[in-house]
Amino acid sequence: MRGPGTVFSGCTPDAGDKFTRGGQVFDPLTGTNKPIPQPILKAPEQLVNHFCTVMGTPRNVRVVYIVSVRTPASGLDAEKYSTRIEAFGVNDRAPVAQAPWPADLALDKFSVLAPTEYGFIVRVRSRVVGFDLDTLAVAWQLDEGQLYSDRYNGRSLARELGTQSGQRIVFNSAKDGSEIARFDGIGLAGGTAIDSPHTTADNGFFVAQAGRPDYHLFYFDSAAAALVGPIAPFAQSFQRSGNLLLAYGRGGSDSAYLNVYDMNKKTFVVQKSGNDAAGLGFQHVYLAGKYLYIQNADDSPVIDLTTLNKVASGWHQRPMDVIGDWILVISGKVSNNYATCFDTRGEFVCYETGVLYHSPNGSYPGKWY
Repeated sequence: MRGPGTVFSGCTPDAGDKFTRGGQVFDPLTGTNKPIPQPILKAPEQLVNHFCTVMGTPRNVRVVYIVSVRTPASGLDAEKYSTRIEAFGVNDRAPVAQAPWPADLALDKFSVLAPTEYGFIVRVRSRVVGFDLDTLAVAWQLDEGQLYSDRYNGRSLARELGTQSGQRIVFNSAKDGSEIARFDGIGLAGGTAIDSPHTTADNGFFVAQAGRPDYHLFYFDSAAAALVGPIAPFAQSFQRSGNLLLAYGRGGSDSAYLNVYDMNKKTFVVQKSGNDAAGLGFQHVYLAGKYLYIQNADDSPVIDLTTLNKVASGWHQRPMDVIGDWILVISGKVSNNYATCFDTRGEFVCYETGVLYHSPNGSYPGKWY
């Protein structure tokens, strides 16, 4: 799995009545995997349930647990149940912070445990609660009634309010819960999950207009508090890499399109539709750095987007995900033609083993293809 600052195993946001053995957390500062820290119960405590995720930045990674325990009855003392939060640094065997779990948040009712750079977020029905990275105390809360859908990344969150998609969407800071923007008639884009999973690394969200016949695809840039686009006539497959946005749709001359939009320059680098798009015969398209990868039955070209020239026919490897100052690269064909290897929950969905390359400030030296 991945958090905003690193990757890890043996730690899951799903409930579990046993701690996982052999888990590891990647230390971005040293480039090494380390045994993931785990809580040590105090006798005679018995583990009832726990949840786990990894929050923080690459320079301040914290493993956090929500732990429910039972203290057995003894003599005339009745059994007791309690829940606490514990957080660890990657090198710690004792918690660096502890806090009691808020009594008004029912553990069996929350449906989201999402890590952020500033702590973690849980959702209980329509109530969204942010916890502080250092103190583990509740930092902010949001509740505006019926919540249709939600999505989270390392720095911000999106909530669709109402009973169906496209009624109203609100974007908030994951740091303090403050509102960034809200729009009516726009909802989270529902593209092809295999091609375009959202990642916790991108500080933004792909969204689409909900009213017929206009289903234009946009991108909400949380850092700039700006709605970018429209970048495509409708949402099918989409991806972000740095300042570039890719959107494409397969089909005939009446529906196929291939667009790459530069958010910094506020212009299209590639914009093809109709026969110009359909004639490329693309099955899947990917974006990494300054390169566009087009999978088709002919030459499967790799395009340098700074020159729009073909630099290769086919590719032997492809950068998949940016994780802080590291880039995950996979050689050969990627299972299920995934654009990235981590899904919306941060789970690793690729079957292949990737390699992490140190790439401070995005300076990955290659090979790109």
